[in-house]
Amino acid sequence: MDAFGHVNNAMYFTYFEQVRVDWLRTLDVGHDLVLANVSCTFIKPLTFPMDIEVALYGGRAGRSSLETYYEIRLAPDSKDLYTQGHGTIVWFDHAAGHSVAIPEAVCRQLEESC
Repeated sequence: MDAFGHVNNAMYFTYFEQVRVDWLRTLDVGHDLVLANVSCTFIKPLTFPMDIEVALYGGRAGRSSLETYYEIRLAPDSKDLYTQGHGTIVWFDHAAGHSVAIPEAVCRQLEESC
């Protein structure tokens, strides 16, 4: 919580990260990524206590990058949108220091060739 009684803005990025990690775990592809960029549009403040739902949507895929979109709503099944986010994730070989191709399991999930 911040000084105004809202969820601190840094927590939104943690929510985005957690839903992304959970999604990649379901595909069994690990989390060897870097973020090329990430943004957040705060529409309504989250306050404690609230049950929220964080949704992740895959967008345009490149050779090694994927556009991702996030929404935070009240749970369950709320129509009220509290937050929208965007991020570009890049699959990365940390030891070699360069990007690598998006895993095939991710491409299949997105139903496109990467």
